[in-house]
Amino acid sequence: MKKAVASFTDDGVIQMPGSSEMPWAGVWRGRSAIEDYYKVMPQALDIRGATQTRWVSQGNVVVVTGTEHAASRVSGKEYKGTWCWVMVVRGDKIESLESYEDTEAMRSCAPWR
Repeated sequence: MKKAVASFTDDGVIQMPGSSEMPWAGVWRGRSAIEDYYKVMPQALDIRGATQTRWVSQGNVVVVTGTEHAASRVSGKEYKGTWCWVMVVRGDKIESLESYEDTEAMRSCAPWR
């Protein structure tokens, strides 16, 4: 996860959708918070497969779409869903990552804690 964290600017932001029952949901702002995100998310979410289906870039904005197969590490329930990430890049780092995900599919796998 160190490489993932290092790909963000020091003041980077991750915005993940979802309810408060999903421990990774919310806004993660700054290097320390992004490090926390990359600890919290894999403790709750077992990503079993992910495929990037499209990359689009315009200026310093990159959009990636994809699909994933994952499960709650607590309940063991699985889901399959789609996602879209909108990233703003500054230099060679990610300044912000805004995620759009199938939170209803994720919610059906609760509990997450």
